[in-house]
Amino acid sequence: MPPAGLSLSRPVKMRHQSEAEVSTIARAAMSYCAARWSVLPLRPHDKRPLIDWERFQNERASPATVAEWHWRWPDADVGIVTGESLQARRPRH
Repeated sequence: MPPAGLSLSRPVKMRHQSEAEVSTIARAAMSYCAARWSVLPLRPHDKRPLIDWERFQNERASPATVAEWHWRWPDADVGIVTGESLQARRPRH
């Protein structure tokens, strides 16, 4: 769980991405989650998930879980589970 006071409006900057890029990705993940899409974190610039994603074929992560993922892996990309497959998304700046 993120430390108290940490929000996605001010994510942690990692060495691989700019602060604006991290903010865009985290906001996109939360937006997809709010649209009731099943999202999950992907390795940066890769299509492989950072978590075991199979359970998200039948359930969606909560907004708190999505926020925790982007606190834990702030440079993660966003994946969307579409049935038995996974679609990688990289929001445009």
